[in-house]
Amino acid sequence: MTKRRPNVPTPRQSKSALLEAAQAAVADQRGRPIPSGPPAPPEPGSRTFLRVLLGSLIIAGAVVLGLRPSWLTSPPPPPESPAIQTASATLALVEAVSRVNAFQQVRGSLPRTLAEAGVVDRSISYRQLTRDTFEVAVPAGDSTLTIRSTEPLKPKVVQAILTLQRRS
Repeated sequence: MTKRRPNVPTPRQSKSALLEAAQAAVADQRGRPIPSGPPAPPEPGSRTFLRVLLGSLIIAGAVVLGLRPSWLTSPPPPPESPAIQTASATLALVEAVSRVNAFQQVRGSLPRTLAEAGVVDRSISYRQLTRDTFEVAVPAGDSTLTIRSTEPLKPKVVQAILTLQRRS
């Protein structure tokens, strides 16, 4: 003998019930008025906690950045020795002399300013001595380092590089 399940709907009956429920929901929505204008703003206290938390985090971050604690930043590099300052200044002057010489070869005359020759270091001064000779100078520590265009550059470059290599 087979047992019959009590009140179990057939698939056709359950589909019909679902269709009727969907049609009733659509009819209910059609009966409601359509809201006009922008949606209502959320209640004033609903996001207060998040705003306070975000504001606190921003203020705390600004304070930490302003205080610059040692665990956040690295220590400043040690000051350069006078020998390192002189070697660095020498290489900057050699570059300036090279740019002025290149300008002179292309244009046939010396530039009026170092900027015209492409030198961007404003601490270097330039002075034209004759029609074809010049000198460049830069402060290096307590003195001023000067190179004339008539001086050989290679020994100065070699000495400066050797000094800088000994630094590390």
